[in-house]
Amino acid sequence: MDLVVAGWLIVELDGYEFHSDQWSFHHDRERDRELVRQGYTPIRFTSNNVRSGKIVTDVKRILSTRP
Repeated sequence: MDLVVAGWLIVELDGYEFHSDQWSFHHDRERDRELVRQGYTPIRFTSNNVRSGKIVTDVKRILSTRP
């Protein structure tokens, strides 16, 4: 995981270089399911999302859904 926000939101930054093969894709989904089982909310962003600033907007929006 790249970042934990507010103790429950897991931010994953997925670069194509490290997440493009079938094994990585499958492993990421397994890890997401395990994080959900443990009570976390994983979200994934691409490098384009980060550069465009979309990550900030989306994280704020998701954080606002919990008290």
